[in-house]
Amino acid sequence: MSEKKEITPFLYGVHSQIADEMSEIFFNTVCNTLKTFVTDSFLQAMFLKSSDNAVNKATFLTTTFGEDANPKNYLEQSKATNIQPMTLSALADSDPNLEDSDDSAKDDDTDIIIESTLITLTSNPVPIS
Repeated sequence: MSEKKEITPFLYGVHSQIADEMSEIFFNTVCNTLKTFVTDSFLQAMFLKSSDNAVNKATFLTTTFGEDANPKNYLEQSKATNIQPMTLSALADSDPNLEDSDDSAKDDDTDIIIESTLITLTSNPVPIS
């Protein structure tokens, strides 16, 4: 029983470190994306109400984010998978230049924490009821 008391705070510490690291990566990504949208005037061009500068939004999306953002692809995928296009657009990665999270230097710290964590099974686990 004493082993469980010793390992539980350790596991909570590891999990909170991983959660902190992932939330930092997420918020940095969102912050950088919003900065890019402001710098490139993407949002202004996308939602401009003036009829003088009518923008074909599908073409604008594909030129900005690549072929992955083509709305036609979402319609085809939604028919094949029976998932609404709005759900697919929320799930899709529209930035082809975004590196895989495993290649990030910050993720290496998380991997080191996970790999160096020794988890031992208790000899007589106590059922929680």
